Order: sequence, then C-alpha cells, then structure tokens
Amino acid sequence: MLIKLNKNSPKVGRFIPPFAIPQTFEDHNPEDTIDDQIVGLLWIPATIVARFLGQFPFLENEQEELFSIGLLTVTKVVNSGKHKSNLVGAVCHVSCVRAMEDYCNNLDSVVLIATSTRYLKRNARKEVPSHCALPDTLCVTDDHLELEIRDAAEVLGYDIDSLTLKQKRKLYRLLA
Repeated sequence: MLIKLNKNSPKVGRFIPPFAIPQTFEDHNPEDTIDDQIVGLLWIPATIVARFLGQFPFLENEQEELFSIGLLTVTKVVNSGKHKSNLVGAVCHVSCVRAMEDYCNNLDSVVLIATSTRYLKRNARKEVPSHCALPDTLCVTDDHLELEIRDAAEVLGYDIDSLTLKQKRKLYRLLA
C-alpha cells in the first residue's frame, strides 16, 4: 500500500507532541535567531502528524518517529537559509510531508530499518538496497517427517543409521 497524504482530506487524528509547541500561524520574523525561527515552525510537523494519524490510523505506533522526522526537516530547512521568510513555512510543510511519506512507505522494508540511516542516505541521493523476499529454498525449517521416522524406529528398537531392507519395509508399513 502506497501511503500518500491526501491534501484535501479533512480527517485529523489526535497527536499530543512530547513537549509544548507554541502555535503561531503566521510568518516568522527574519530577524529572530535561528532557534526562535525553528520553535515558531514546530507546529507544522505536529499538524502533519495529526493529519497522517487521521488518514492512516495504523501509524499510531509511529507518531513519535514521524514527529522527529518533521523536526529534523524543519531544522534543516531553516538552517539552510535558502528561502525567504514568507516561504519558509511552505517549504517546511512540503518537505515534512515528503519525508514522512518516504518513511511510511519504507516501514515494511527489512533492509532500511534505521530511520536516520535511511533518511540521511535518501537526502544525500545515495543508493540504498531495496527489500526483496528470500526464495523458499533458503529458509531453514524442521523436517517433521524425519522426526516421525526416527521416533517410529526408536519405538521398534531399530537403529536408523543401519536399517536392513526388512526393517525399512516394516517401518514403512507402520508409518503408512
């Protein structure tokens, strides 16, 4: 299932951030320090996580991870200093949504387990191995038939490693 946030959906889930976030829905002051700018934009990842939880309730266990990805994205965007003060919020919003969608779509991957590794490598445009299912021939399982044959031979008092033809036939009739 491809997880993509629907921009038009009004559904919102309940998300309580791990710390208090001031909700300032306005452009930040470009003369503020970088830390103040970041704190002023932290409502964006919190709101996006609530929207993800509303549209995809099964992500409830991942809400803190999604929020931390959003925090990392907001910090990177503000620290880059590439965007005008009236556009930083929009860039943060789009970047957070994309990063969270990327994380959610790779949740079932066996290879890409560590969020920090996956997230940083994708942002650096490095190739990461993709998940592929192992063929059944590589899977190791117990052979229950062999265990039954060994138990039956033990009950009859036969040594399984040195069976005569007569003992093999009797063992076969017993198991059939």
